[in-house]
Amino acid sequence: MPDFLHRTYDLHQPELASAFDQVSFWSARFGALLFKHLTLRPHLTILDLACGTGFPLFELAQVYGTSCQVTGIDLWKEAVERARAKLKVYQLPNVKLLEADAAHLPFQEHAFDLIDIQVWRYSLFVHSLSFCCFCPGHGKAAFQLKL
Repeated sequence: MPDFLHRTYDLHQPELASAFDQVSFWSARFGALLFKHLTLRPHLTILDLACGTGFPLFELAQVYGTSCQVTGIDLWKEAVERARAKLKVYQLPNVKLLEADAAHLPFQEHAFDLIDIQVWRYSLFVHSLSFCCFCPGHGKAAFQLKL
């Protein structure tokens, strides 16, 4: 097993959010997979759970356009702060960021047409990798990968 799976990190270090802000070859593959399976259409409400520093939150907002509302939530304060700084630069009016726990979502039921979660970025902490995309109106995952 690779040694990076045994390391521990202090999530309160701002430098950590900065380091994880890089879209590596590893994460880019999953982003490409996400867009390969999504149907582009206007007027969607999209939730990016565990959005971290904003990948693929900002890409979803740019690709789907301003007719869609994209909301990112994460409980990692430093990552959300980094994402907020990027949002100021990107000036995307269709993006909203919240520091919140996915176990206690501050939204009404059926508030989103599409829910994205990529926990690969936390694989260093929980030793697992999964990628999911849920379409709540369809009652099942559009696709899910576990490695």
